[in-house]
Amino acid sequence: MISFLLVVTTSFGVVAGEKEVDLDSNGNPVKSTALYFLKVQSPERTSWISRYGSSILSFDPCLKRVVSAPAGIMNPPEAFASDLSSDVVRVSTELNIRLVLMPRICRETGYWRVEDRSSSTKAVVLTGSKSSNDSTFTIMKSSDGLYKISFGGADKPKELGLEKLDDRGTWVLALSNGNHSRLGFSFHLVVPS
Repeated sequence: MISFLLVVTTSFGVVAGEKEVDLDSNGNPVKSTALYFLKVQSPERTSWISRYGSSILSFDPCLKRVVSAPAGIMNPPEAFASDLSSDVVRVSTELNIRLVLMPRICRETGYWRVEDRSSSTKAVVLTGSKSSNDSTFTIMKSSDGLYKISFGGADKPKELGLEKLDDRGTWVLALSNGNHSRLGFSFHLVVPS
């Protein structure tokens, strides 16, 4: 099972007037010290965030992409870890997101990063770092009760979208080019077994 860790590393804290706490699917505050599954919803689909390169999704275990996987596939969780005084994640806080339980054979850090390349798809990959600008994301409140995860800081966030990767229902998480549907995210706490 893969987990995500959202690592909050901001010198700005939260944007003035936006100190609202992010809530998980049970209505509890999202904690920077807990593991969460990330569910992504768009008008066309509901699925879970995973890594492309798992043996279920790909024959190459090291393709380093963040994807929206078909609903039947169990996905690794994400987690949040905070450098702030509070362990609660708030709306508009700049943070890093990290996929935990990464395979040791890949040169992945697990930190989300937006690719810096000239192709039209600027995919979210797993080779970022805790201290890099290309690994900074912001959680914003969406009008439908879900959350948006945007690339960059709260002052100039860039929306994420999904781009079709294959015919099996796998979509790459990437910077939106304006043709993507709006995405909503929800956080589902991983309960230890």
